[in-house]
Amino acid sequence: GFYEAELSEKLPCLLPWSWMAVLLFLQGCASFAADVHSLAKSSWWHAADAVEASVLVAIYTEVMVFGLGHGSFRGLLQLAVALSSYAGAIMAFIQSRRARTGENPSPEAYAYWHTLWHAIFPIGAAAVVLISVYFPGPVPQSSRSAAGYCCAVLGTIAAGLLWSAYNSFVSRSAEKNQ
Repeated sequence: GFYEAELSEKLPCLLPWSWMAVLLFLQGCASFAADVHSLAKSSWWHAADAVEASVLVAIYTEVMVFGLGHGSFRGLLQLAVALSSYAGAIMAFIQSRRARTGENPSPEAYAYWHTLWHAIFPIGAAAVVLISVYFPGPVPQSSRSAAGYCCAVLGTIAAGLLWSAYNSFVSRSAEKNQ
């Protein structure tokens, strides 16, 4: 695959990078179905989008913690880009929620902030990948445990399901009050 050998060595990940490509493609489909096809409608696509986004954010976090060459200039550069994009994306997501359900709902503000949420993570992740492949530096050594991964993945899926259930409950309560 495209960059798969380099990434497997220079940016270790919980999953093989070919699987990550499939997950990212499926996330794009789920996001389109939730944010375009089912916009302002109750749909299971919103739950699928939330669960898959939660899993991918957890994997992004795992790569930041275990996959970067910490202690090197390349690792510091990767971490700065990863943390900046992580913080920016989460801030954009929170702002999009406020614009949708806050005191002054605004479809324009929601579209702006939600678009930033969808753009910041991929741009930051692509920059981390390119730094890994093209910037010289030490290869990170893995110290992961399978039990820790299983707990993290199951916890992330549970959090995504709980978040989806909460959002479903809140949106139904809001519909009943109108």
